[in-house]
Amino acid sequence: PPPPPRARLLQQLNVEERNHVITLERWAAAASRWEELLTVRRIAKVTPYFDAEFRMQTGRKLVQESCALYAKYLAAHEDQAAAIQAQELKLEALGRIRSEGGQVDDLHSQTCSKLGDMLVTLRTTEDSRDKAHAAYEAALAACQDARAERDEILKDHHWACTDDTCSIARCRPYFKAKREHEARLAEEGRMLECLRVRLEDVLKDVAGGRHVSSATTLDDYDLRMVDACEDLDSATVCDDDYYSADEAD
Repeated sequence: PPPPPRARLLQQLNVEERNHVITLERWAAAASRWEELLTVRRIAKVTPYFDAEFRMQTGRKLVQESCALYAKYLAAHEDQAAAIQAQELKLEALGRIRSEGGQVDDLHSQTCSKLGDMLVTLRTTEDSRDKAHAAYEAALAACQDARAERDEILKDHHWACTDDTCSIARCRPYFKAKREHEARLAEEGRMLECLRVRLEDVLKDVAGGRHVSSATTLDDYDLRMVDACEDLDSATVCDDDYYSADEAD
């Protein structure tokens, strides 16, 4: 028979924790080799550039996401406004019929109630639209600030040197590997947290005398690992044509 969910989750948690430690140890070894190859001084010197570039790349994603959300609420608002206009025309027609003695009181009341609900929904959509637009403008401003900071660094320190002395070109593989490592650690951390929460839920169920299916697996809780490197690869901006004349070690 399969082991009980508590034992299986404990085993899975132990495995993922060991894998997490292995990830940390592998990066520590890799970082040590990078520091020996590039020198800590060189890495520290270009860190502001790559930090600004990373904020710019992250900002681009936020701009795209917030822009899409704003467009969604904007379209919904337009549709709702058109529906309200149609409902108002219907209400106006019913008012004329009623004034001429037509028996449309119930329909008129229902239309008024529906129109009130639609107006409430429209105000909610307007609020969501305005918040999405504010988020878009904030993300765009942050992205532009990061880009300006990166370009300022390029203008001041990386304008005329050779491939052999370009700190940005030489350190780019290190920072790419570092971002990929950070993304993997974040994903592993999320998986560990999900496992801990699930284990806590199972323990509560057992303590409360509730049945827990022995068929429970990680896949039931959407805990599969993903390749965190794909998005980073697609988001990387190549700036190897910028050089650092004054940064030869």
